[in-house]
Amino acid sequence: MNSFSKIINNTQKNLTVSFTVCPARLKNEVFPNINLCVNDKELLNGIVMQELHVSTQVRLLDTIDIKLNLKENCDLMLIKNIEVDGFNIIPNFIEHSTYITNDGIGSGPTEYLGVAGEWRFLINEPFYNWKHRATGGGWLLTP
Repeated sequence: MNSFSKIINNTQKNLTVSFTVCPARLKNEVFPNINLCVNDKELLNGIVMQELHVSTQVRLLDTIDIKLNLKENCDLMLIKNIEVDGFNIIPNFIEHSTYITNDGIGSGPTEYLGVAGEWRFLINEPFYNWKHRATGGGWLLTP
């Protein structure tokens, strides 16, 4: 994992965003049917029958918009882990996520999904700026 000061001058760098998702409980054996996107780039589209690991690259200064659409109700889906550049954001920063079901009901931050809807984690500034604020790193000076 890199520090903010170590990479501030390397604006061409890409960050790796990696995911681990899996079915969590199969009472009725209704596997999750999902669509997973990062910055509108589709990474997964289909039924998750076992634990899956996927990753993608985003540019250093880009925002990161993670969307996981659960297409239909299922037994239970778990977002086990999400990392950006080796830094664990899920489950450690789950409070920054939103989950809105298809009928418009928000369930608050969660990594467990069972009702059709959209789970979202939005980092609306460059990742290392967000990380600095989310971890209570203090003030950042603009160069």
